[in-house]
Amino acid sequence: DLVLTRGVSVWGLEVKAGSTVHAADCAGLRRLMHQAGASFRGGALLYAGSDVLPIPGTPFLAVPLRKLWEL
Repeated sequence: DLVLTRGVSVWGLEVKAGSTVHAADCAGLRRLMHQAGASFRGGALLYAGSDVLPIPGTPFLAVPLRKLWEL
């Protein structure tokens, strides 16, 4: 997992080995969002699946790890 900061802005990345995601997988991102408050700018969960997906009940996206190499 990774926390990125620039000035007072904070972003979070959470990494999961599984090919499916659930809202519970974002516990670390949710905690970071609450701790960072207004400084939190966003977060994503990197996973072993194939599609970029919204994670129900959260403001986060699930992003396939392989997308990092397609940029």
